Amino acid sequence: MKIIIKEISSIAISSKSGMLLRQKLEKALESNEIVTIDFCGVDKFASMYFNASIGYVAQKLGREEFNRRVKIVNITINGKEIINSSIENSISKKESFDIQETLKGLGD
Repeated sequence: MKIIIKEISSIAISSKSGMLLRQKLEKALESNEIVTIDFCGVDKFASMYFNASIGYVAQKLGREEFNRRVKIVNITINGKEIINSSIENSISKKESFDIQETLKGLGD
């Protein structure tokens, strides 16, 4: 399955556009196929776009599963850096929450 970002928006900057990508990505992942996200022709990026879309899905799937099932192509170096930051922040946030929940459970 391939998602072409330019068909959603010509720029990847708003959380609203990010939510549109998230919906398409979650639907595509239901098929258990590898999903390719193609950023060809898109050169403007913001972290809130990736936080609402790719970061959210990476947090939900976990790093290993996300890397196995989602491929990102034709993205600028700047865009890749922002995606990586969003994924790392999202996964770190989940891991921190999981640790807090475990520690809270030990105190009971």
